[in-house]
Amino acid sequence: MKTELTFNVLYSGTRSGGENQSLVDIAIAQMEANRQWLTDLDVLVLCHHANTSHAERNCAKIRRALDLLDTLPLTLGHSGSQAFSHALSLLEWLMSGGEYRRAVCILADEEFGQNGLPLPVQENPLSIIEIMPL
Repeated sequence: MKTELTFNVLYSGTRSGGENQSLVDIAIAQMEANRQWLTDLDVLVLCHHANTSHAERNCAKIRRALDLLDTLPLTLGHSGSQAFSHALSLLEWLMSGGEYRRAVCILADEEFGQNGLPLPVQENPLSIIEIMPL
């Protein structure tokens, strides 16, 4: 049975050029300031640009900082926002069983820039998206 998902963009922004704060720290600050985003959260997904062990540490950092230790943590690395489609496939499968009902996906594209892309892009984009079954 196919599970349809609904999305709500909770935050979308970028890190300013001179700003030292990591995108993960900005995400933590945004979610801390908007604790209602975390109510009844089942799954925390981090789509991070790098596919290294620090991506898993960043997901653990978010869980610890926001006291989300009862949530299922998922980290999809190496392709940042491009990993979002993989996150959706995984969430669709997880939510089809009915046990998981609400997820927040953080798309953190550290060090993402124009790099010869034909269209203008924002550097260091960050999005926080709520995902639930219909």
